[in-house]
Amino acid sequence: MSGHLTSALACGGARLLEDGTVELRLQEDEALTGGAAALSFDTDIVCRCCTATPGASCEQCAGTGRERERVSFWLSIPARIANGTVLHPSVEPLKLVRPIPFVVRVSAQ
Repeated sequence: MSGHLTSALACGGARLLEDGTVELRLQEDEALTGGAAALSFDTDIVCRCCTATPGASCEQCAGTGRERERVSFWLSIPARIANGTVLHPSVEPLKLVRPIPFVVRVSAQ
């Protein structure tokens, strides 16, 4: 699975839960063999130009301390992964305002 999250959502390979968790939907054979997922989407990151102290005027974030950025997540999916397993990106992209959780859901074919 790779590409923008909207593509994965459209084809049913992923689902975005209300709490912001990205659910990766795998078939049983995919869960057995494992693989990798690379997903990108827009999210808030900590401003790279300031520390966002109250009253600070930063041209990048207008003093909010955050900016919107497209980030990519690379996830290694081990063979025989169990339903409900939480995955952590192999490399954390930039400094996220809020961590993005990923969870595996395995469904019968």
